[in-house]
Amino acid sequence: LITPGIASAETVGKDEDCNDSTCLGVWDGILANCAPMTPGAGCVSSQDDTTQDVFLEPWDYAEAVDLDWKVQKKRLLPAILIVSKIHGDEVQVLFQQERYVKVMFVDMKTLEKSIGEFYFTPNDSTVQYRVSSISPNTSVLSLKNKERCELIRKELGYLKLPVIRTRTANDFSPGEWALAKVMGII
Repeated sequence: LITPGIASAETVGKDEDCNDSTCLGVWDGILANCAPMTPGAGCVSSQDDTTQDVFLEPWDYAEAVDLDWKVQKKRLLPAILIVSKIHGDEVQVLFQQERYVKVMFVDMKTLEKSIGEFYFTPNDSTVQYRVSSISPNTSVLSLKNKERCELIRKELGYLKLPVIRTRTANDFSPGEWALAKVMGII
């Protein structure tokens, strides 16, 4: 049921027949979580805070000269190409539609491949992203993907958007736990 006047979340670049966390694309406004893998195995995401190994903060372009997402999207590919060239990577654009861009990174030293997804969130200045290896035996590639994302962010001049991650009682000191409960964080 769609209520008149209320926009539903976007689904872009997703295979209609795919219904699990391995799906690429934006599904109801969200990129897929990193697929369950061995720790440190080649995936980083700004929306998957289930483990510290894969989570990186979303990017914020609120301090950019032009806040139009279309202008910022036009800046994304040149930034990706600059960072990739410096590090000896090749990049291929696989898909672009509206606020979503999907690319393939190829590390020309190791020939390892990763898929990068970037999504300009509607009605704010946030870029969500997910970069995941599609090559087997990629234990060190997650560090490469983390570094790659951070270098792209810096090339764009974006800020990191602080996020309170999904946390359990074990993640808090007793005082923090009590305060978090009072503030409604948990």
